Formats: sequence, structure tokens, C-alpha cells
Amino acid sequence: MKAPDRIVGSTADLADEPLVVAQIEIVKACRDKVVLGRKVAVERRFRRVGGCGDGLHADAVGQKASGSWEARYRDPEGHQRGKSFPTKKATKEFLARVAVDVQRGEYVSPDNARRPLGPIAEEWVASLCHLKPRTLMNYENTLRYHVLPRLGETPVGAIDQRRVRRFITDMLGDGVSPAQVRKAVGRLKQTLDLAVELGTVRKNPCVGVKLPSMPHEEVHFLTADQIATLADGMPEPYDLMVRFAAYTGLRAGEIVALRRRHLRLDDAKVVVLTMCLLARLTRSTSSGPRTRPGTGGAHRLRR
Repeated sequence: MKAPDRIVGSTADLADEPLVVAQIEIVKACRDKVVLGRKVAVERRFRRVGGCGDGLHADAVGQKASGSWEARYRDPEGHQRGKSFPTKKATKEFLARVAVDVQRGEYVSPDNARRPLGPIAEEWVASLCHLKPRTLMNYENTLRYHVLPRLGETPVGAIDQRRVRRFITDMLGDGVSPAQVRKAVGRLKQTLDLAVELGTVRKNPCVGVKLPSMPHEEVHFLTADQIATLADGMPEPYDLMVRFAAYTGLRAGEIVALRRRHLRLDDAKVVVLTMCLLARLTRSTSSGPRTRPGTGGAHRLRR
């Protein structure tokens, strides 16, 4: 059957397109055939003749049978890509943005942008072997309890500043304290920093997002009489631990890791060498032996 004289689009339509090479052959396959009693519309195909010289090869901007427009191009790795838009203008603008991203080295392939946040967070945590066990545990807990339940399965390419702000709002609405929210956003930002390095996002959407302010809380210190009252209400030997913690200022993990050899009763000093995490992990302090509390080193225990 003879093809219709009118061509849906032509080289003249593409003359003002900076991304498309001047020599483009439009192959038009026009035929009428009946499929389930309905006619199939004109089908148009574009074949690339040359490249654009900037790392992006633009095949064509063409209109589909459905009326939508398609941008077809090859990415810097030579993979054929395509994306549909409702208008020709939107299609051309998309190709222009892609070309700029390629020239700047900021192009992100759709496959990389679809990677979920969870595996990238795991990869980031695996790179933190230089951190102290307690710091690493805090990072993992923040990711496990706050970040991954909300964003773990979200494609990194879909996480923009609007999504980050909603992430903050949802946490505050769930009763998470501003301090924990700030920590969660910090861990999210560090994970997305790695995503930028891996080429899965162009820039970190956490940059520039306003964080919740920290409310000022007055710190209350127990008096000696209050410490004594608290200790007297504890069964032995925990009454001694209350007094020891109050007057040395040691952390709970440091107290649990203490041994007799760490106590120097002759000059009333406590030498802190290790700390305990989850009652099973110990690690020497990076600064070496130290005495607690006080800047002068020694502190006489109250009996």
C-alpha cells in the first residue's frame, strides 16, 4: 500500500537542534495492517549518522505514534538511552541538560540513579574501619533506626532536597529529638557523599537543608547530699559504683572495663586504659593511658 505523503516530522524540524548532527536519515516505515480490528499508526525510526563531539551522541528527537516525543541518545559509555516527553520542547530541553552534564562530568546514568540507598549505606559503613568501635556503633544505630527504615529502599536519584526536608519533618513528627534528627541527617549526608563519588547522584541534596535548632537545656548537677541519697538507695555493690561514677566522671563503658590493676590506691588515681562496648568489645584509647577526672590527673576519691 502506498505510504502517505505527509511525514510526521522531517529534517527541517531538527535543523535548530544543537545536539543533532545535520546529517540525519529519517527512515519512515508506513504501512497499514489490521491488528484485532484496529489500524496501527505510522511508525517512525531514527538512525544515528554521527556524534556530537562532546561525549554525547544524539540520535534524534522524534514523535511517537501515540503523540508523545522521544529523545534518543548514547551516553558517554556508548549505551543507547531514550526518554519520552509530552512535548517537543521538553524533549529538546532534556537533551540540552544531558549534554551540559556530560561536558561537566556530572552525567548520571539512569541505572546508577535507580540504585537504592540501603546498599550504598552498607558500603559506606564498611569503609569506616578507622573509627573507634563506639563511634561506629553509634553510626550504625542511627542508620538502622532512623535513616534506612525511611529511605533505605528509595533510589538515590529520587532523593532531592524536598525529600530530605520531608525526612526531617517525619522524624520530628514521630517524636525523634532534634539532636537525633541532626545526627540522622548527618549520616544521610555522609552516605550521599559516597553516592556522589560513585556517580549515582550529581550532588548531595543534604547540602543547604535547614536542620532543626537545638533547644537550650539547663544542665542539672547533683549535690554531694543528693549523690549520697542516690547511693544509699542502691543495693551493694552498686552503691559504690554510684559514688565512683559521680566523683570520677568516668563513662559507663570505662567503669565496666576497669580492673584492679587500674586502681592506684596509694595516690588515689584511676588509670583508664580500655572501655567496654556492649559488655564484650574492648579497645585501648588512642591517646594512651590517662587518669580521671580533672585536668591535673589525680583526684582523691571521697569515701
